[in-house]
Amino acid sequence: MDNPFRGIKQIVLVGLLAYHASLSQAIDPCKTVADTELKKVLLTSTLTFPMEIAVSVDKRIFIIEKVSGKIRIFDLATSQLSDAGQVPVFTAPHEGLLGLTLDPNFAVNHFVYVYFSHASIAKHVLARFTESGGKLADATMKVILEVPGVRWDNAHHASGSLAFGSDGNLYLSTGENVDPTVSQGYASVNEALRLEDTQATSANSKDLNGKILRIHPEADGTYTLPAGNLFTESATTKGEIYAMGMRNPFRIAIDSKTGWLYWGEPGADATVDSPTRGPKGWDEINRAKAPGFFGWPYFVAENLAYVMNGVKKDPAHPTNNSSNNLGEKNLPAAQPSILAYTDDANSKYPAFGVNNARASIMGGIYNFDATKASPKRLPPRFDGSLFIMDWARDWINEVQFSPTGEVASVSPFLESQNPNGPIDMAFGPDGDMFLLEYDAHALYQVQYSGTCKMNTTALRPPSYAKSNHDLSGPFTLIPYQGRIYFPTRGHSKTLYDGLGKKIIHLK
Repeated sequence: MDNPFRGIKQIVLVGLLAYHASLSQAIDPCKTVADTELKKVLLTSTLTFPMEIAVSVDKRIFIIEKVSGKIRIFDLATSQLSDAGQVPVFTAPHEGLLGLTLDPNFAVNHFVYVYFSHASIAKHVLARFTESGGKLADATMKVILEVPGVRWDNAHHASGSLAFGSDGNLYLSTGENVDPTVSQGYASVNEALRLEDTQATSANSKDLNGKILRIHPEADGTYTLPAGNLFTESATTKGEIYAMGMRNPFRIAIDSKTGWLYWGEPGADATVDSPTRGPKGWDEINRAKAPGFFGWPYFVAENLAYVMNGVKKDPAHPTNNSSNNLGEKNLPAAQPSILAYTDDANSKYPAFGVNNARASIMGGIYNFDATKASPKRLPPRFDGSLFIMDWARDWINEVQFSPTGEVASVSPFLESQNPNGPIDMAFGPDGDMFLLEYDAHALYQVQYSGTCKMNTTALRPPSYAKSNHDLSGPFTLIPYQGRIYFPTRGHSKTLYDGLGKKIIHLK
């Protein structure tokens, strides 16, 4: 017997095909963006060893210079670069003026936070200035927190990035503060010497080095400890620690929608796995949805274990038995990185490239807001994307996530724009992207030149929508293997067949 619905289905299919044919004449510019539609617009190229930037609500870009200790301001309204202040700093490799951020209430209090290597004492300092008329007077400086350490003239890791969460808590990344040059490219765990034992810092719950700290700055220049850090203050723990087990967490970023913390982690230099030392070097991209221990110096990448005194530790139950450890011996379970890469080609994510140098740098998370005014900001195609960078390899990559928050893709970003030592990225109050390049001594604004009118709803993955199968428009029909599919709301690679009610996932 003939199917009574066959004719109806054929009519619907013909209608859908005709509708799609009319749409296929022009690709939706808000969903598909060519690299050539993005352009780096030079703002200034007269910076010296620039390290970190922050954009104020009045559209001024604050910039710090590592060696000079200068805090500079680029005014977007006048295109003028000026000096706002200067901090005396110690300038051995990895040291200097390292971190910068602005208070969330900067429009009212004008507080500017910096993190630097003290000029004469072996410590790092988190301080606050009050900006007035484009200047940061020395008299306004208040020391908020100090991170004691060990100092020497050769290379070591200091990190020093700053970022505020939406709750007003301030995050600070600190380096492992040991000498990495004596470990032959593997983890530095020489228990005979504190200077060469990362167990004394990164894996030590009583030390502030090799961590990401979280505090709540107060108006009087002090700070309080927010609830929910990894530890409460005790004889063997520091209450400032939010996450631990870092080598050199270089640049941190917080997703303003989820509150999740991201950071890049340059890894060790070994080029081969060793049966007596452990894995070769891996650079990491990490994410903390909650406080935790992230492995170093016991684990790297997806919890690949280093060899300690002939044995490998258990990532589910790591222990720090070093004589240099002043903290807890039993540590939280180690958390793996969400992405990692070596010197070699990465078959899963070719965008990482091949190079015998690595320097993973965190960029930031873009959250599209249709209410913003700037026509040059990134279109909604990039909503929810994480931007990561590599200073040594001169690339910027875009990371997209699945509905459950797992990495879905890693693809080149601004590839035709030839990044030159990307060191930091920030988004302005109107959603504009700004890029700082260390090797080019330059600050850029990344502008979109396509035809998207920016008045569309953001394209979050289905997990952000009320229903994965909500087919209320507008949407573009998609042909796939001879059939027409509807995209599920928010994710063009997850398709719904309105005729056969079939879900497919494009690879």
